[in-house]
Amino acid sequence: MSEIQIQTFRLSVPQWAVLIGTILVFLVVSTGKVRYAEGDSRYSLLVSQSILQHGTVQLDAYQNQIDLGKLNNNHGWMVHKWEDSGHYYYFYPVGTSLLSLPFVWVGRRFGMDMLFVDHDTWMQILIAAFVLSMIFLQLYRLSRLWLDEWSSLAFSLLIVLGSSLVSTGGVALWSHNFETLAIVSVLFEVFSQVRGKRETLRPAQIGLYLFMAYLCRPTAMVFVAMVIAYVAWQHRPQLPKLLAWFGAGMALFVGWSFLEFGRPVPVYYDPGTWPGNADFFGNLLAILLSPGRGLWIYMPFVLLTFVGWFMPNLRLKPLWLLLWAWWLLHTIMIARSAMPWGGWCYGSRFYIDLVPGFAVMLLMMSEHIGELEERIQSILPKVAIALLGAGVYVHTIQGVYEPATAVWNDHPSIDERWAEQRWDWRYPQFMANMQSNGRRHREMVTLLPVGQVAARTPKESALLFGGPDIELKHTFAYWNETNKLKHWRVYNSLHAAEEAEEMVIWFSEDRFQEAKEWKGWHIDSANAMRSLGQFLAAEEGNMVLLSVQDEGSYKLSKESREYMRKRGSRIDSLKFRDSYAAIFDKGKLVWEDMGPKRVQYTHPGEPVIKLGSAGLNAGNGSLIEVGGKDYARHGRGFNVVVLGSDRTIVWSTNFDTHKADAEHRILYRLIRNEAY
Repeated sequence: MSEIQIQTFRLSVPQWAVLIGTILVFLVVSTGKVRYAEGDSRYSLLVSQSILQHGTVQLDAYQNQIDLGKLNNNHGWMVHKWEDSGHYYYFYPVGTSLLSLPFVWVGRRFGMDMLFVDHDTWMQILIAAFVLSMIFLQLYRLSRLWLDEWSSLAFSLLIVLGSSLVSTGGVALWSHNFETLAIVSVLFEVFSQVRGKRETLRPAQIGLYLFMAYLCRPTAMVFVAMVIAYVAWQHRPQLPKLLAWFGAGMALFVGWSFLEFGRPVPVYYDPGTWPGNADFFGNLLAILLSPGRGLWIYMPFVLLTFVGWFMPNLRLKPLWLLLWAWWLLHTIMIARSAMPWGGWCYGSRFYIDLVPGFAVMLLMMSEHIGELEERIQSILPKVAIALLGAGVYVHTIQGVYEPATAVWNDHPSIDERWAEQRWDWRYPQFMANMQSNGRRHREMVTLLPVGQVAARTPKESALLFGGPDIELKHTFAYWNETNKLKHWRVYNSLHAAEEAEEMVIWFSEDRFQEAKEWKGWHIDSANAMRSLGQFLAAEEGNMVLLSVQDEGSYKLSKESREYMRKRGSRIDSLKFRDSYAAIFDKGKLVWEDMGPKRVQYTHPGEPVIKLGSAGLNAGNGSLIEVGGKDYARHGRGFNVVVLGSDRTIVWSTNFDTHKADAEHRILYRLIRNEAY
């Protein structure tokens, strides 16, 4: 009987370290507390499931299991209906769905269903952890072309855990994940030949990786163009083979798109459908330097690549020039896009696919560091380690394990107030915690009523708002310093107004009793109360929303009834404790309803307006919802919300017309008495 010898599989110490590093990356992603899996990536794996179950990317089979009205909000976002065919599709690129098929197939064997949010999230993070681990290994292999084993391990770990690779690629299965893996694989192929590890390029592998990158995210076409330009410049004999492999993938993709959509590429892939913006230079500065999305703020190690231009033998290398061209064109593309901030995400999400390029730049510089002055030679590696180490805190500790960094995207919503919030250094996303988010939220909540008061007073007025709160004091001081309210100043105490030498200050009725006791000032009563009719007449340039709570007919004046009646209202039919709601727009009655039962209405547009009214016997309530938030003051009588031409909140008040036809929320003017 012959003996069978089994060779023991052994790893060297550095190889064990790489294995441990790979496991570490996987664990960091899989145990993270920050998740964006319910954002853009939510239905990518459902497409994978549809392919496995029904043999199509269409989501028709699930249309009755998805609340499309709530999901799309009339924007065609995430899941949309293709009007030419009537089929439902996932809006984002199909590449990630195709590459995730093996994972979803296994998940289905264990009873998983990607319609369930928890199943989908778990699978997204599992795939993200796997892909990021592969990116780490490819970065290690790439680093070994320049560095020794231990230096390569340390560098690769710092790049992965200290950059957007982990804080973006580790919190959801974005379209970036597989794209970035394809990009780093292309860079490894190219530089393996440049560094002498291979005699020639492998055009088949490069072509397929390039197609994979494009299929996952069409903006990768900039990188595709750079690689093709390099091959045409330096390896022209290999160009036809590369184009053939890349072109074969593109031909199949275009053919499928024609069959499925009747167009060369799906809408998301078509640059002609990509909306732009008019604030190119403002966005450019913000995506590089802002505290919320700035590349050089979140990944300051990238700044070190500028030092490479002081290395004479490096700065004219073709690949160095093309890497910079890639960076430049990618940055221009982001700054020109309709959403340069990247939506709800962490830091500079749109630069994750360039991180391998930045890493290669640093590796190329390591070979030429001797061309610098000795003092710079000694300090540059230390600075690089320090910046990458700081990045581990920013991207791993904060970006992956601090949930407040995700909450930071709201209150105010980053999608709604990007231009206004992008330079707010008091609340940078990378320093977010629940306390700072709370302060930021309170400030945002305060801004609306303060803005309403300001809109009711003359320009250059001083306002008194709130009470003796230290946070409010600092907030208002910052607003006044930065001209937040433009034509108005605001204080939370009379003492602060006196210190600023204000002579006239406006305040609302909630501080009237307090104001009567202030020495050295007197109250000007010229701002008399208005009836509902007078109020409506004064707001004929705006949209006015009305909703009665409890009872609103008993003391409603003849003048107010006459004003409303002349504009087509049936206000005389309003009975004691009836429900009533109406919309007046630019002095014209748009909609009205009343009666003993609850009244409800949804007014279309952006944002959506919902009205509700319940008299005392119908539930005793009021609803004036704009964009999902209720602005009714929930007082007895007429609750009123005024919207500007852009449907922003201008004023909210109420008229207790069961007691008196007079506005409850009014403003007074306090004037300094020089005699004191």
